[in-house]
Amino acid sequence: MKKKILLGIIAILFGSSTLMAAGITGLDVDEAKFSELHQSGFAIQIANGLDFAYYTDNHEFTVGFGGLTINEGGSDETMSPVIFARRNFPMTTNTTLGLGGSLGTKTGTMDGVDVEDAKYAKAYVFFEYAASKNILLGGSVTLAKYTAYTVGSTDVSVKQYLGGSNVQIAVLF
Repeated sequence: MKKKILLGIIAILFGSSTLMAAGITGLDVDEAKFSELHQSGFAIQIANGLDFAYYTDNHEFTVGFGGLTINEGGSDETMSPVIFARRNFPMTTNTTLGLGGSLGTKTGTMDGVDVEDAKYAKAYVFFEYAASKNILLGGSVTLAKYTAYTVGSTDVSVKQYLGGSNVQIAVLF
């Protein structure tokens, strides 16, 4: 698991340096307007649940935690707390492209059996549009995700590539 996390961090750093070297970021940016739209502050991100995030100046970095929503379905009742970090690059005055990663766990029950030793690591790409300085619209695509957990006496390990996406709205304070 530690190797996978390290490889994910290396991939994010390599990807960000490649974007900058290729000149892909900052295609059409009015820097004064960009700074006005991308101010630092705390945000609530609403997607599949609520996440709490902090955006640095010009939204260069976003960090946070979330996944505290209880998911109930049939005999499943789980919660998946997560921490995340993202490096964002300006694409246009209103839009950023982010490369991020998250680490999380899962607690609760699946099919009435306790989930044990659950963890996951995920790398993703994220696009975010600043509709105003307080409203951000975004979407992500998962590049890779590794999940491992135990339910009863069954060990489960899942690797996913280019799987999963979400959309979100963030309110920046």
